[in-house]
Amino acid sequence: MDFDEVADRLYALPPPQFTAARDDAARRAADAGDTGAAARIRGLRRPTLGAWLANLLVREHRTESQALLTLGTDLRAAQDRLAGERLRELTAGRRAVVGALVQQAKAAAVRAGLPVGEGPLEDLEQTLTTVLTDREAAEAFAAGRLTKPLTVHAPAAEPAPGRGPGASAPTAGPTAGPRTDPDVLARARQGLKEAERQAASAATAAATARKALDRATTRHQRARSSAEELSARLDRARAAERTAAEEERTLRTRVETTDRDARRAAGRARDAGVRVRHLDNRRIRDEKQ
Repeated sequence: MDFDEVADRLYALPPPQFTAARDDAARRAADAGDTGAAARIRGLRRPTLGAWLANLLVREHRTESQALLTLGTDLRAAQDRLAGERLRELTAGRRAVVGALVQQAKAAAVRAGLPVGEGPLEDLEQTLTTVLTDREAAEAFAAGRLTKPLTVHAPAAEPAPGRGPGASAPTAGPTAGPRTDPDVLARARQGLKEAERQAASAATAAATARKALDRATTRHQRARSSAEELSARLDRARAAERTAAEEERTLRTRVETTDRDARRAAGRARDAGVRVRHLDNRRIRDEKQ
């Protein structure tokens, strides 16, 4: 069993599904005799919602995530060169890029069936801001296996695919010599434009999803009211059925009693008829004598 494939699959899942899927994967690895992979898989930690949102961005919005990594590389390079003017230009668009990515992640979470609140979104914003300022954080973000929000010098991620003990860390973007200033600015503007476009698209999708949710909520409430009314009608029908059954038993008993009385009365009537005929016959014989 390939550990990296399993880890990537697990960290793509919403957190509520993580633990059960991890334990199942560890059990299958153990059943296959790969105890080493089973132990590593069992040691994977469930991500927080904020960390999951970051992992979701890396998987579903690769272009925008790479633009963020590139912007971070450029910002750090400009800071290292003390290029104040260029640093100010790059910093000006940083907030818009981060905000757009946060909105994209929020919409992606809705599509994944796990809408999130303000807390996880704030954690994601902190992570993205850290990615722009810290190289190790950028590498952890790019791996897509975060378990908790990033802070400077605290990657909080599982090892990236293909990395083992002593292996070199992957880079989050180009690390060769600094680009020319026009190239830096052009790439930053391109990333910002794309992120803004995606944010608008995400906002439209979110509005559509909210309308669909409102319609579904209304249908649910109507269905619940109908179900409650049907349940009440069913209860009344069952009560009426019980009453009718009791009346039927009472009347059946009464009919059986009256039928028995009628048979007895008929028997007495036959006996009386026989006696009357017998007496008539005696009277006739007496008169002839």
